[in-house]
Amino acid sequence: MDKEQISRLLPEIFQATRQAQPDVLGAFLGVMQNLQTGDEAVLENLDRYFDPRQTLDAWLPFLSSWVDLDRFLDEKGQFPFGPARLRLLILAALRLSQERGTRRGLCAFLEAATGLQGFQVQDDPRRPYHILVNSPAPSKAYLEGFSMSLDQYKACLNHLIHAEKPAYVTCELHLLEDSEKKS
Repeated sequence: MDKEQISRLLPEIFQATRQAQPDVLGAFLGVMQNLQTGDEAVLENLDRYFDPRQTLDAWLPFLSSWVDLDRFLDEKGQFPFGPARLRLLILAALRLSQERGTRRGLCAFLEAATGLQGFQVQDDPRRPYHILVNSPAPSKAYLEGFSMSLDQYKACLNHLIHAEKPAYVTCELHLLEDSEKKS
């Protein structure tokens, strides 16, 4: 809103004063105009704040809290697999929540979170209510891209798995080498 638009909203006595002595209210109207400029810019582009594909990285922790993904963020609000993966995970949250607690849902969640394909979840025939989660082995370049070691990768995966698997189920994580994936 500019000064003129704001002035028209003032009571008549102020409008009359402004016409008689323009400098008296001019400064106040200028301040009011400047105060509203930032808010108006936000409101004009409000949809960009709520679209994970367009929002700023700093806004992602807020959006992730809406779909219960903030539990995977570190103390700085960072997702271990980067903001691009978090954006995709937020977009997929509705679909993933519909399959939560299933083998297919856990695999889809891990694939969306890590960007790696080929996760497998199997029952352990030796123990009831125990699953084996087979993960594709990440390449060295993949780990370097996230500045994480293989042990950190395993810890992140374990955290994701334990948060997404049914509570009554225990699990083990195994990394599959390329030769194991083919057989």
